[in-house]
Amino acid sequence: EDIRIVKSGSGGKISLSLQGMRVGGGHAEKQFYSVLEQDLVRSGWFAIVNKPTSTVQAGGSCTQEGGRLAAACDVRNAQTGKRYVSRVYTETPTRSRELAHTVADAIVEAVKKVSGIASTRIVLIGSKAGKKDLFVCGADGADMVQLTRDGAPCLSPTWSPRGDSLFYTSFH
Repeated sequence: EDIRIVKSGSGGKISLSLQGMRVGGGHAEKQFYSVLEQDLVRSGWFAIVNKPTSTVQAGGSCTQEGGRLAAACDVRNAQTGKRYVSRVYTETPTRSRELAHTVADAIVEAVKKVSGIASTRIVLIGSKAGKKDLFVCGADGADMVQLTRDGAPCLSPTWSPRGDSLFYTSFH
């Protein structure tokens, strides 16, 4: 039997402009902006249009000073002026991806009233040299980390209810 997917809801994606977001010239700031844009698109809720006529406009800055990366974020409805987000988020420069995920999730939650997925961690079974082990990565597939190295077959990885532990079946 064929599977049919039917989209329901009130319409298409929300147009969002990131034109007002200014970033410094360093690697961390540029990576923050790139990951933020990708996360918002991946959420499925937004179309990045970067036009003054967009429904939602994001402004602010991302700068690195004193060993900290600061993302000042101001997100508003362009038609009504309603402020969705007005906050400064900080992180170490080496965690610019995580900072972008946090900001993207905050935007999704503020605008759509649903939890964002950008900060999600995914556990999966992968194979290196024919040996199956557990791996974990971000929702965007980045930062893949191998968790097991015993080469024993493993099945059904799942997160604990609190999300701080993994359970899986191993034939070790």
